[in-house]
Amino acid sequence: MNPMPALILEEILENLSDDYNTLFSCCLVSREFSQKSVAILWRNPKFGAPLAGDALTSLINTLLTCLDGHTKEDISLLLACLDDDTKGCKYHQTEIIRQKPTYPYDTLIKCIDFTTLSYALSDWGYYWGLNDTSYLYTTLVKHLVHSVSRLWHLGISYSPLLIPDIDIFSLHDAKKAFSEIQSFKYDGLRNAKIISSISILTSNITKITIQVRQGKEAKHESKYNIKYDRDWDMSVESLLRNQKNLRQVKFDLSERGQFSEKGIETLLETISSKGRTLIKLKFRGVDFHQKNPMSLLTKCKQLKTLSFDTCRNFGDDPIPKLRLPRLVKLEIKRSLLPVEHLQRILDISYRTIRQITFDNSKYLSTMNLNEYFRKKTKKVSDLSLLIAPYQVCQLPAALKCFPKLISLTIDTYRYQTCPHHGSNFLSDLGGMLPATLESLSLIMRLEFTPEVLSEFFDKSKAKLKILEFQVVEQFSDRHLEIIIKKAAGSLRALFLSESYNLTLKSLLEAKNKIPYIVAGETVLGIDYIKQHSEIYKLLPKSSWMLEDDLPPPPDPRFQFLLPIFPLTQLPCNGRLGEPAMYSFVRYPLLHFLQESNSPQAFFDQEHYQILRNSPGDPVRPIMSFNGDIITNANSEKKHS
Repeated sequence: MNPMPALILEEILENLSDDYNTLFSCCLVSREFSQKSVAILWRNPKFGAPLAGDALTSLINTLLTCLDGHTKEDISLLLACLDDDTKGCKYHQTEIIRQKPTYPYDTLIKCIDFTTLSYALSDWGYYWGLNDTSYLYTTLVKHLVHSVSRLWHLGISYSPLLIPDIDIFSLHDAKKAFSEIQSFKYDGLRNAKIISSISILTSNITKITIQVRQGKEAKHESKYNIKYDRDWDMSVESLLRNQKNLRQVKFDLSERGQFSEKGIETLLETISSKGRTLIKLKFRGVDFHQKNPMSLLTKCKQLKTLSFDTCRNFGDDPIPKLRLPRLVKLEIKRSLLPVEHLQRILDISYRTIRQITFDNSKYLSTMNLNEYFRKKTKKVSDLSLLIAPYQVCQLPAALKCFPKLISLTIDTYRYQTCPHHGSNFLSDLGGMLPATLESLSLIMRLEFTPEVLSEFFDKSKAKLKILEFQVVEQFSDRHLEIIIKKAAGSLRALFLSESYNLTLKSLLEAKNKIPYIVAGETVLGIDYIKQHSEIYKLLPKSSWMLEDDLPPPPDPRFQFLLPIFPLTQLPCNGRLGEPAMYSFVRYPLLHFLQESNSPQAFFDQEHYQILRNSPGDPVRPIMSFNGDIITNANSEKKHS
């Protein structure tokens, strides 16, 4: 049989770039498959969370094998000087480092974040009893800058207390490594030298993210006594101006990282000059110093995403003549954007806008919700509202402006004085939902009888595929029976905040009608979500702990393949004995396991349980596995 052409093989493996399990399997097929798969796997090594335990140790060990012989000997001597009671076998570790790598892994890297690399080395050092990893970090950084060529993404921080300060841009091979960067992320304290160096080295960046942290020395600094940095303002402005094809910009600023009044004015002018190519613009925590940011939108005719989060001092300047013919997503979160500005954006983009996130938790309590939504936005399919409890009664008129909604989220729970919304609200809500709605998430205090729930479904014209009740009082088996009876024909996923009044028997019966159910810490039917990407896309984000820094992969089937601890045999999909280091778990469980510290958490195959052994306490079960069912072990006893 003729071998597969290299171009076809490469194209096939590129389409599996997010399917790490399949790529690992391809490494065992042949040398040609292995070379192509390894190149894809090492393009973006994941040094950050959720990698932990043996997976992280193995990754760092493999990277250390790429160092030269003299450096390996220095590291071996460093490990040999550790105390004898440190965990891990030092001799075995030094033998691993001395090995020759199968492939030149360091030259394959295209995306690297030096911040997560520093934290990963700290975790690796803790694993082997090495407290100070600054030498390892300095050595690896210099080696990577020398080895890599034409990086796609660079992440870097400036935090002298946490990360060793290395001037990587003055190294001999810096131009070769950083000249083709397409994505740049800065995270840390203000450092004009780093930003200026990037500005000089490359002009090909398409995505810039700048996050400035507060810093220890500024904890008690008043926002009325902020020290501005003119060099910082000029360096950021120069970085933006020098890029030829800038498409995405995000600023996330603390009080310490704010721009001066002159600096924000220059910054807005620079962003406006990039309006021909800019498609995504996000501001978080920015003080605009009464400079109207709407002025920069006059030239941003390609803009598709606009976001203001916790921004202030927008100013009352006249609204310029705007044209946003391509705006698709609008986010206004905890920002005092004037009503006229928001109305103007909605009025000029009502034909194209499809997703609106509106959080008015910092607006005046007298604000009328209907002042914002006064015109029908016929193409909006995703609406998320965080509103005050008193504004709930204004929802019927507001929802009439969105006749083609597909996903709706209503949140009043984050208000400390949030009252209970009784039977009348839920009954009226059913009648106001558009027939096109497929996903409904209610994050509010609700208390209703099974009869009211039945009336809600009777009045609703929507064929819901996903339904979420975040905070419901006294949700019982009878409520679950109503949902099965009224919505089982269309409902594919059900989320409930707690399961104390539900029996495991009723949940298992509901699973026969509703493929995917989450009730508290009980998860039923995870395999269904893995196989149906169209349902995954509609899942309410409130139910999953997703972060902007860790976006879901393009193929949602592998969003749940999350590495946990050094476990070699896991009962995935109800089968024991499968060699794997992944388990299909929800994010809250993952974060719990990470907090529990890997040496104390392990898996008991015989009893299908994850156990934790606390000092001085007997081993006790935390979570129980049974096929595709994941339950809280303690609550399971109560149900039985």
